[in-house]
Amino acid sequence: MASNPPEQTLATLLQHPALWQARQSGTDQHVASVPSGYPALDDCLHWGGWPCRGSTEILAGQTGIGELSVLLPALSELMQARPCSRLALICPPCFPYAPALAASGLDLQRVLLVQPRQLADILWVSEQLLRSRHFVAVLNWLDDSKLRYAQLRKLQLAAQEGQAWSVSYRPAACSEQASPARLRISLQAQDSTLNVHILKQQGGWAGQTLALSRPAELLRNTLDINSWTPINNVVVSDSFTLPAAGGFHSQQRTRLRLCRDTTATSQPRQRSGASGWRTDQQLAQHRTGTGPGTEDL
Repeated sequence: MASNPPEQTLATLLQHPALWQARQSGTDQHVASVPSGYPALDDCLHWGGWPCRGSTEILAGQTGIGELSVLLPALSELMQARPCSRLALICPPCFPYAPALAASGLDLQRVLLVQPRQLADILWVSEQLLRSRHFVAVLNWLDDSKLRYAQLRKLQLAAQEGQAWSVSYRPAACSEQASPARLRISLQAQDSTLNVHILKQQGGWAGQTLALSRPAELLRNTLDINSWTPINNVVVSDSFTLPAAGGFHSQQRTRLRLCRDTTATSQPRQRSGASGWRTDQQLAQHRTGTGPGTEDL
């Protein structure tokens, strides 16, 4: 059986759409994007904003430094552009602070909070929601630094199929690992600024570093990622029902539930409301109904 000459085989491989070459710089600009709300960041991203189709990875060694608030302007614009769409938060490290999200322009009735207990469940739920075409974005927090490339690839493919934006928060130690994400950035807090380093942007050059200003509220206690405490004491407060579509198992309706914290003890240290997380005082007011934040996500 005759085999193809090496030159012909190489030429065929180089034509594969999943293979990017440096000489193709700029050819990925057709990817849908949304302004980040930070002109300096948009100038560094060759799409002119966040690529809102496919997967993005945000790597940080701490929480509460502005890793959520840096996305809020773009998330608000995406949800306003698609009035029937939803936003999902999968396994965040702290309880989201509803008034801060509302103040940024997010419709809380269209925000879904899911708290899976196992990594496999986080990945499965994220993949199903991305494929469903009901969500403009799915944000998940993946603390496990030993994720396989194939697992991350599933999220990328699901986001492309569902025309959604997959955002995965991962530890800073993952920066040296291979990833199929279209965009990878690392965040580091330094005094009054949030340093953004672009590790990878498909179809463009990486290596840029810029500093974004941080709200004054975020300059208070910064919690190290190693001291995160999982939120286990939750009860069902409401339910959100999705029709099966684009990748949900079977044709049955899938019911996902929203969770609300109900205990007065053993709470993780929460971030200031400006970052999108609840503070300890806001949690206490939420339990007694005496302050803001009594809305359910």
